[in-house]
Amino acid sequence: MSAVPWMSVFVRCAVLCIAYAAGSAWGHALVLPGSYVSILWPPNTILLVALLVAPPRHWFGLLTLILPVHLGIQYVLGASMASAALYYLYDCALVLLAAASLRRFNLQQVKLVGVRQTLLFIAAIAVSVAVASTVWSPLIAIFRRGEDLWSAWYLVALSNLLPFLIATPGIVALLVKDARLVRRASLKGTAELALLSAGLASSAFGILSLDLDAMSQLHGLVLSQLPFLLWAAVRFGPPGLSWAFMLFTTIATFSAVAGQGPFFTEARPGNALWLQVFVIGLYLPLLFLASLVKERRRREIQLRESEARYRALIAATTESVWRTDAAGNVTAFSQAWESLTGQDVDEAQHFGWLNVVHPEDRERVKQDWTEALRTKTPYEAEWRVQAVDGSVRHVHVHAVPVVSPDGRVREFVGATVDVSDRKWAEEAREKLAHASRLALAGELTASMAHEVNQPLTALLANVEAARLLLQAGPQHLPEVQEALADVRRDGLRLKEVIRSMRHLLRTHEIEMESLDLNDVVSDVARLVRADALRRRVSMTFDLMPEALPIRGDRIHLQQVLLNLLVNAMEAMEHARSGSRTLVTRTTRHNGVVEVAVSDSGPGVAPEVLSKVFTSFFTTKQDGMGLGLAITRSMVQAHGGHVDVENNTSGGATFRVVLPILRVHAESVRGDVDTVKKRTTG
Repeated sequence: MSAVPWMSVFVRCAVLCIAYAAGSAWGHALVLPGSYVSILWPPNTILLVALLVAPPRHWFGLLTLILPVHLGIQYVLGASMASAALYYLYDCALVLLAAASLRRFNLQQVKLVGVRQTLLFIAAIAVSVAVASTVWSPLIAIFRRGEDLWSAWYLVALSNLLPFLIATPGIVALLVKDARLVRRASLKGTAELALLSAGLASSAFGILSLDLDAMSQLHGLVLSQLPFLLWAAVRFGPPGLSWAFMLFTTIATFSAVAGQGPFFTEARPGNALWLQVFVIGLYLPLLFLASLVKERRRREIQLRESEARYRALIAATTESVWRTDAAGNVTAFSQAWESLTGQDVDEAQHFGWLNVVHPEDRERVKQDWTEALRTKTPYEAEWRVQAVDGSVRHVHVHAVPVVSPDGRVREFVGATVDVSDRKWAEEAREKLAHASRLALAGELTASMAHEVNQPLTALLANVEAARLLLQAGPQHLPEVQEALADVRRDGLRLKEVIRSMRHLLRTHEIEMESLDLNDVVSDVARLVRADALRRRVSMTFDLMPEALPIRGDRIHLQQVLLNLLVNAMEAMEHARSGSRTLVTRTTRHNGVVEVAVSDSGPGVAPEVLSKVFTSFFTTKQDGMGLGLAITRSMVQAHGGHVDVENNTSGGATFRVVLPILRVHAESVRGDVDTVKKRTTG
């Protein structure tokens, strides 16, 4: 099994050695007459590409592998081993510096997408070549007596800079993508590439092989290859431009070496510089163009992919997701909207979606939506939908504006969630809670009759007394005024009892408002006082002297406390008369308020402690098991929780914990002096 990787490594090493040897032979063939430096030196580019596609831990091994190949080629060409080794040290330093620089900027794959990557690529290559050549050029000047330092520098620098810039992107792309290029190549693309290569080669051979006399009259024809190079840049990006320029530069260089074309006028070193500068000057602008085109094409692909994913997400979601433009016209929505309303995209255009809004909600929805468009703020609301088939559903709509950099709303993106089940559950819960309140009222009927009868009897007695005093003469006016004051007091007491009972019995939707928990407890105390007297229960209300601000629904919280108090009194039904005590306390700590109801009954059996708040669970023979379940549901709707525990001295304590409306910056006293308000029977 291990033979396959080793064979693969061997083949790759062999290919690298052969490519390096061929590049060296090619480089020596590209030395212009009168010059000692090749116009291009491909071996270093091959070595640089090998380092870029290999991990850094393999770099030393690759450089060691190439050393005998380099020495052998130099020996064949007649160079001394000392000079060959010295040249190889320069080559290694150059390619290591260039490879490290490109890897430092994450350009080892030389993708060159956009201006920034292209600038970094050019800068990394140029600086690496400049630094290495600056160190090497004095040695050349010493070896070649009479050679000035500047000539030695630019000849060495440009012979490496040119192939680094031109050949690296194309070769790396080929090695990185390898077989994928073949698999993804279409017949149309392959034909286009072949046509481009044939046209560029024909044009280059036809123009660059002209003799000097012909070229002296037709200098402008040197740019006849430009359309083909532009074609390569726009259609195939930096890798395609790289291969096109390798073809063009090779033809131009061999033509110059052969003494033909515009880059050869006479046998002198300046021909190499002229050719190198021309190729680099033509290549760099086209490289920027190719990278820009590639970046734009990549962004277009990303945009299409993003749009496709977005539309797939909309199509796959079970909720109704939609988009509208700044004018409110629907541009897209998921199938869920059509399933919910029976309305398609065309029917929803130009605020046509308002037609499926319930007539009673339509004007409000239109005004709120228009305001959200005007103010560029998120839109959130609940309303009813009347579908095409006449069915009515409740929906929750939430939309956010997409604002462009110039501050204008480009579109709204939102979701419409069918909340009918939740609404119907809330309505059912409210009906159940109302039924529970009616049941409580039934239990309190006898006690409430006494509570009403007592002030009513006193009121009638005082009215009769006032009438008799008035008949007796004006001298009794002070007594009449006292009697009328008693009438007023008893009337207000009677009015308060009736008001509390009327609120408790009416059908009620939850209305959150700012409340004082102590006030809620006091209201309930008045309602159950008479029932406690009848049951011979001694009630104590231990309320904190300071306000306990909460946010809640008064009627629902009253029902919660009524449930707990009535349950506690029923739990003490079989206890001795003198031991029936019920204590209700309010406290505040750690950002919450608490009301605790403690009784002196038998407590809750340990095996049912975890079940007392479960719907339809009851220990009463005639109970339905809904009172405490409704209590827990109402407390949770207020963001709180309710629990129960047995007292060590007997009985049980139910605690309702609610979030406080506001938490003051100052610390709340842990121990406060409480004022006890006692109502005993």
